[in-house]
Amino acid sequence: MMQGNGTETFQAARARLAERSGAEAVRGGLEAAMERAQRNADVLRALPSRSARVEAGLAAIEEAEREREQLRSALQATEADLRGVRAELAALQLASSQLQTQVERCQRERDVAVAGHVRADTLIDAMLTLMHKHRGAPFQPGLEGDAYDAYVEELADLPKAGT
Repeated sequence: MMQGNGTETFQAARARLAERSGAEAVRGGLEAAMERAQRNADVLRALPSRSARVEAGLAAIEEAEREREQLRSALQATEADLRGVRAELAALQLASSQLQTQVERCQRERDVAVAGHVRADTLIDAMLTLMHKHRGAPFQPGLEGDAYDAYVEELADLPKAGT
């Protein structure tokens, strides 16, 4: 046998075939065909009978149909779960929207109350300034709690400026 690439091997085989006489070439071709037929017959004998293959095919089809039905019922159950989850999501989105609206309303109310508180603080500071001018006591802004209460009592005890 020749070593080398596929073209050299093919050319060598063609040369050997050309060297044979016509009868030898036919006999060699027949022998090769008989060997192939024998191998095919062995393979066919190893295969189950036609009825066994048909039964096996039917069993495979029935199994595939059972699996398809199981998958279909699982899909329907999953779709029902999905519809439930979507409904729950819609309800949660509605509740979230309502809560957001309520939070915004409370923030507006807080802003109005803070503005009112600032106006009241400003008015009280102005009134205390006038009272201090009238009574002659120094004004102390920023007092809170007990210190503020004590300061207001002190103001009440002061005599009026014109008396």
